[in-house]
Amino acid sequence: MRQEGEALEGMLERRCVVPACWVALATARAQALIQGSAQVELRHRHQHGPELSTLVHLTVVKDAAGQPHHYLVSVQDICALKQVQQQALAQQKATAEILRIISGAVGDPQPVFKAVLENAVKLCEAKFGILYRFQDNAFHSTV
Repeated sequence: MRQEGEALEGMLERRCVVPACWVALATARAQALIQGSAQVELRHRHQHGPELSTLVHLTVVKDAAGQPHHYLVSVQDICALKQVQQQALAQQKATAEILRIISGAVGDPQPVFKAVLENAVKLCEAKFGILYRFQDNAFHSTV
């Protein structure tokens, strides 16, 4: 690769890629040189904006002699995907917590109701919650 190109690439990496991701990007570049292409998740930052989760695909383009000449790079914004993954993980953790409490709450449903309510409030980012149980043709507050 040309030295000027590497200086430019280094500058772009320092200005756009979050420092915690520099090693991952260097590793992906090395992998692309060996295998022809590589893919890596990185966090990019806008000059005056938030960080973005991105999926970067690097492909090495070689010259006629088979030597690396430059990279083709595609960057995909995966912020929405990451948010959905985080929500799914939170729901999975809440479900696991409720199931753990169910397995230990023999005969007493109150700890289960409490866990369901606490996890629902957390998942919905609510300030408070009320859980009602329908029994004997009436609603009763459970927690």
